[in-house]
Amino acid sequence: MGEYADYGDYFWLCIPKELLEVAKSYVAKGWGILIFDKNKRITIARKADRRECLFRQETLTEAITHSLCCGGIILIVSGLFRTCF
Repeated sequence: MGEYADYGDYFWLCIPKELLEVAKSYVAKGWGILIFDKNKRITIARKADRRECLFRQETLTEAITHSLCCGGIILIVSGLFRTCF
């Protein structure tokens, strides 16, 4: 998971509640863990640490370019972004 560390401020893994104990032993230190239940509610099981994103501008530029070319939508929330299709 460390190969992505320079490309984002926060990293999260979202899993079903049943996998929480297994995930805690595998998910890298500093990564957050989100759990979802059968009603599709998401809660924080472990908060993610903020990292220094070295390639923030390049990552955002690529996401926007890709999204515009492919008809996706960019969501910007608290300085974070994701591409939705």
